[in-house]
Order: sequence, then C-alpha cells, then structure tokens
Amino acid sequence: AFYEGSLHAEAFLENGSPFALAALDVDHFKAINDEYGHAGGDCALKHLAAACNSFIPTMRQSDSAMFARIGGEEFLLLMPGMKESGALAECDRLRRQIAQLAVRHGDQHFGMTVSIGVAAMTKADTNFDDLLARADGNLYRAKHAGRNRVVGDLPC
Repeated sequence: AFYEGSLHAEAFLENGSPFALAALDVDHFKAINDEYGHAGGDCALKHLAAACNSFIPTMRQSDSAMFARIGGEEFLLLMPGMKESGALAECDRLRRQIAQLAVRHGDQHFGMTVSIGVAAMTKADTNFDDLLARADGNLYRAKHAGRNRVVGDLPC
C-alpha cells in the first residue's frame, strides 16, 4: 500500500491527479480481543476486510481503490481519482456499513465500529508520507471526538 500510495502521490504532484487516503482503526479492538479471545479478534478483522473489499467496487469517483492492512487493527484505503469531499462521503458510507456487521465467532455474535481519518493530496504535500501523516492525525481526531466517525480536513 505504501508503494502504491507513493505512486499516486507522485501522479498528483506531476499532473494534479486527485488522490485521497483514509486511515481506519477498529474501535476498542483490545476489548474485542479480551472478551472474545484472539480468535474472535481475528474473526472480526476477517469480517472487516471482507466488508471493505466488497465495498470497493461500489465506490463512486475512485478508480482502482485499494484496501490494505498495515498492522494490528489498522488499515489504509487508497482512493486514487477522488477528492476529499467524495472520500469523506464514501468513508462515512463504509463506516455505517461496518457498524451493521454481525460478526459470528462460534456461538457468539458481536459488532464493531471503526474510526476513519481522511486526507487528500494538496499542493502543500511533498510526498505520500505527508498525506499519511494528515490522514493519521485525522484518525486520532476521530477517536478523540468519540469514535465511530469520519474526520477529514474538510467539515464532514
């Protein structure tokens, strides 16, 4: 995801091709692991990945979007061709879809929510790391604002 993100960032810098990025984190994932065990946490992550991968073809305005796990319960959604306003709307639609998931692990059922930070390349960005830092900062703003929300540089 980092390599692909760097390519899309370079394309923006060279010709202005829109590129947005979302950083996603499962809310209270440690509590899921504590209550349902690591196997339950793994099951939740598999459900999340399946939901996100099936969501990608339904996205508007983004060509060749990509979903990737970058560690633990942290994920990136690369959205080439998309400006921030569209990315905010699509990520909120994804957030609502994830909140409706029913995770089944053995005879246990539970749900989960995600917090999402969104950013789009701007002329002030010099590389993908700049974009990633802003998306990550917006993710932490989403968590501090109460979780289960999408936060970007633009008002949502």
